[in-house]
Formats: sequence, structure tokens, C-alpha cells
Amino acid sequence: MQELADIVNQFDVVAIQEVRSKDEFLIPNFVQLVNRSGRRFDRVIGPRVGYTTNKEQYVFLFDTQKVEVDRQSIYTVSDPDGLLHREPLVATFRTRVDPDQAFTFTLVNMHTDPDEADKEMDVLAEVYKVVRRSSREEDDIILLGDFNVDDRNLGRLGQLPEMLPLIAGVWTNTRQNKQFDNLIIHRPSTTEYSGRSGVFDFMRFKNLSLQQALQVSDHFPVWAEFSIYERDSVGRVASRRRAVRR
Repeated sequence: MQELADIVNQFDVVAIQEVRSKDEFLIPNFVQLVNRSGRRFDRVIGPRVGYTTNKEQYVFLFDTQKVEVDRQSIYTVSDPDGLLHREPLVATFRTRVDPDQAFTFTLVNMHTDPDEADKEMDVLAEVYKVVRRSSREEDDIILLGDFNVDDRNLGRLGQLPEMLPLIAGVWTNTRQNKQFDNLIIHRPSTTEYSGRSGVFDFMRFKNLSLQQALQVSDHFPVWAEFSIYERDSVGRVASRRRAVRR
């Protein structure tokens, strides 16, 4: 748990997948552990989802000194036809700067079923469209999580115009022989992306052996950096008031 807390403290917003514990206090207690560093993280915890007895939860952790969440924006994507094994968790955040210039963004936290990943990536194309339509004019939609496919096999999601996987051509698992995890944006919309992204090698960061690292996780975290200020399509800082009038 301490190793995981040290990893979380390297970032401002963290999306977690595959929480299987039935302990209702697990995540609140973990947040307390993270905050022993002096930071002030809070959490968004999704419901238990899954079509088998093995349910999972999605979680967002975020540093409240850097970012705030719109509590009215949190929802689990409806999937009445059962096309996804685990419906994504959605939440909208805003950086803590001048509200007229703050970067707002919607995160879609997803974990595909490894046996159905190709089909579920096709479904995620529709999920992206639905989330974008329902996000109250928010165009910065970031899909992230464990997709169980690499950046060359994103199905219909990858075929949507200008969709950009921020992790490409590198391994993301701890054994460094597979790529499962990614962050995916619509390039013309999310101009706040700085161009910096990668895979956080916590095994080297914590000086762990492979066996020790696998006890922490069989995945390395993937990350990306974004401006704290909202930008328009040509990179200028946008005014919220002007944007609303348009």
C-alpha cells in the first residue's frame, strides 16, 4: 500500500481500475495513507460493476489543491444491451485557477475484458460519442485505463477522426512485454495536451526487483501532461465567458 501511495503522489489526478475488495474502507484508508505526504487527495468511487460474480470498481483520486471535481458530473455509462463487461465511470474536473481560464476535462475510466477487448474497443467509439454529447459542451474527453489492446488495435475508437493514443510503441506492463494501458484524446479538441506522456517505471523509481514490483502491480501507470489553462484550437488561452457567447 505504501508503494502505491508513493506512486499516486507523483501525479495530480489518478484513474484506478480493478478494485475488487469488498472492504468499504479500503479506498478512504488508502487516501489517508497518500495524504501523509502532506498533500490533500480526495476520491471518486464508482459502483461495483461487472456481469460475473467478480465485480470491480473504478476510482479517481485527485489532489484537491490542484483540481476539483464536479460532483454533479459523475456517472456510470448506461449499457442496457450488455455490450461491455464493466461500464465506464465518467467524471468532469477543473483545475484550480481563475475559473474563466481553468482547464476543464472529462475522464472516462475503462477496463475492457481481455477476452472481448476487440469488440469492446468498437463499443467505446459509441461511448465516446455519447459522453461528448452529454458533457454540457465539454469537448476535452479523455478515455483512459486498461484497454487490453495496444495503440495499433483500437478498433472503431481508433478510426474516429483525429483520435490520438498518447502512449504508442512502448510496453506498459511490469514485465515489459505487452501494451495494455493508454490515454486517448481527440487531438483538435484537447489542445491543452503538452505533448509529454509516457510510462512511469515504478520498479526503477522504488528500486524494486521484478518480483517485488509484481506484488505492487502487474501494470506500470501511464501518464500525460496537460496545461492548467483552457486553450482554443490555435493554442490561445480561452475565456469562459467568450466561449459561452460563441
